[in-house]
Amino acid sequence: MFGHARRTYHVSSTHVAASDESGGGRLERPFASIRFAIGEVDADSVVFVHPAHIESVGADNWDWKNSGVWVRGLGWGDRRPTLTINAAKSISMKKTGCVMENLLFLCGVADQSVVVQVGGLPAQSDNALLNCEFRAIGGVRPTNYVQSFGDRSIVDGIKVLSDPAVANSAIGVRHNIGDQSVLRNFYFDSCHYQVNPGLAPSENVLGGDGSFIRAHPSQNRVIDPDSANAGFCTGPIAIRIDGGTIAETIKDSIGTGQDVSVWQIYHKGAQAILVSKADGEAGAFFNGGPPSTDA
Repeated sequence: MFGHARRTYHVSSTHVAASDESGGGRLERPFASIRFAIGEVDADSVVFVHPAHIESVGADNWDWKNSGVWVRGLGWGDRRPTLTINAAKSISMKKTGCVMENLLFLCGVADQSVVVQVGGLPAQSDNALLNCEFRAIGGVRPTNYVQSFGDRSIVDGIKVLSDPAVANSAIGVRHNIGDQSVLRNFYFDSCHYQVNPGLAPSENVLGGDGSFIRAHPSQNRVIDPDSANAGFCTGPIAIRIDGGTIAETIKDSIGTGQDVSVWQIYHKGAQAILVSKADGEAGAFFNGGPPSTDA
């Protein structure tokens, strides 16, 4: 899978010989931090982050030095590499063809604007965030967990466990600037999906493939598209609403010319999908399945 890599590097905070020094990153002398590694390694390299690695995201933003760098966490569950967010700084893949995979993020900064940014300007495209988990800690949550910039970004296999006690849900993934971007195979608890309002027309896809959104009455929305976006498709997605009513399950207008297709399953109650403006508008397609109390 990584046969194309120019070089492989290693990161492990638990290794006795770990050190953030130029010329390191070998298996027998790994880097001590991902932050140092992404500012050091060659383009088109793979960085293996070892199980039980721990690291804090503190005073500075994280920026990639080169394009084509794949940061891959090893281990599973709580043995995955764990990044604790201690300051309102972002981890930003502002290059081309970069990947972050299989990492656990503990998010403890209230109203942080964004935790991970996938891509940057439209030219900083073809980046991916794969099989990562985000957890709110300390009774707070960020504003955005993941923000997708650039063309052809992929966010796949993401799990976001936000805090249902905080009013107005956080954004699990937000598509911002860019085209032909995809979110699929996701699990959201107490957060929602959004396309940045006011963008120029673009084609972004929210794909189901077994995705799940668990919503709480403290939330004000579940899926938040924007009328400027075409080619928006959701489903199949299971939506579980734990009591109460969410006034705008699908928020904002669904503009003429969009393809909007939603399959939903409810665990509690018989609340219908509520579209705030344009359900049935010419050019929009809405497919709502019957509520289920035993899903």
